Amino acid sequence: MKKSVKDMIAQADNAKKVNPRDLSSDQDLTIGLMNLIAIENIAGDSQIAQMVGDVRKKLMRRVVTDDAKYDASLDLLGKSVMLMADGMRAFPDNRKAYELFDAAYEAYAMFWGLNMGFIKISDLDK
Repeated sequence: MKKSVKDMIAQADNAKKVNPRDLSSDQDLTIGLMNLIAIENIAGDSQIAQMVGDVRKKLMRRVVTDDAKYDASLDLLGKSVMLMADGMRAFPDNRKAYELFDAAYEAYAMFWGLNMGFIKISDLDK
């Protein structure tokens, strides 16, 4: 039986995560990165956006080590942030909101699939 990208990510994450309460793990860091991306988007063209962006770039290098994957990774995390925000605005239409949340999770899973070597950048265009 063929494993999905989500299953492979979960298996790899479980194998490397010794302490499940370790807040410095890569997945926890990506949630923080997504919050920084949201702040950058809200702050627009301000000094705050520049400062937050500098922090985000520094922290992003802990997760995305391949320069060729950096831009696509940032796009996927950014897309996940936007879809989550759209999902929150879609309430009280629960069906629409959950469709957007599912799409946000797909973008997040693709981020991990890309950075764990399960998918290629060229696969993202399909």
